[in-house]
Amino acid sequence: MNNWTISRRVIAGFATMLLIIIALGVFALWRLTGLAQNVADLADSSLPSVLLLNEASKVSRGNLIDLLQIDETGSSERNAAHEQRIAANTARRDELLKSYKDRGLIADDEDRRLFEEVQRAKEIMTASRTRAIELAHEGKAEESRQVQQETVIPDYDKYLKAIDLTVDYKASLAKPPRMPARHLHSSASA
Repeated sequence: MNNWTISRRVIAGFATMLLIIIALGVFALWRLTGLAQNVADLADSSLPSVLLLNEASKVSRGNLIDLLQIDETGSSERNAAHEQRIAANTARRDELLKSYKDRGLIADDEDRRLFEEVQRAKEIMTASRTRAIELAHEGKAEESRQVQQETVIPDYDKYLKAIDLTVDYKASLAKPPRMPARHLHSSASA
C-alpha cells in the first residue's frame, strides 16, 4: 500500500466504505424483514387471540356477578333478568372461544394444551354454576350458597386462571427474541 498513488488509495478507501455500507444495508434489511414478520404475527394471531380471550374472561366475570345476585327470596323478575344475562353471556363466551379455535389462532402444541385446559375448566365451571342455579330454583337457599362458595367460585377462579395463562403465553409469543448481551468488559478484566 505504501507504493500506491493517492488516487489508488482514495479509490480503495471509497470501495471499502461502500462495502461496509452495503453490508450494513443487508443486515438492516434482514432485521427489518424479521421485524415485519413479528408485526404480522402480532396483528394476525397474538393480538386477536388476546382480545378474544380477554373478552371471554370479562363475560365470564359478569356471569359470576349475576349468579351471586340471584336470590331465591328476591323477586322472580329480578332473578329471571340475572339468568337471562347469564344465558346471553354464556352464549357470547362460547361464541368467542369457538371463534378462537375456528380462526386458527392456536399457534402451537402448548397453545393447544392451554386452550384445551380453558375448555375443560369452562365445562366444570358451567356445570357447577348450573347446579347452584338449580338449587336456587328448588328453594334450597343454603345449599345454593354453599355450592356457590365451595364449588362455583373456585371453579370460576380456575377457569379465569386458565384464560390468564393462555393470554400470558400468547403475549410471550408476540415478544421478539432478545439479542444476547455483549460483555465488553469481560475480556478487559480477564
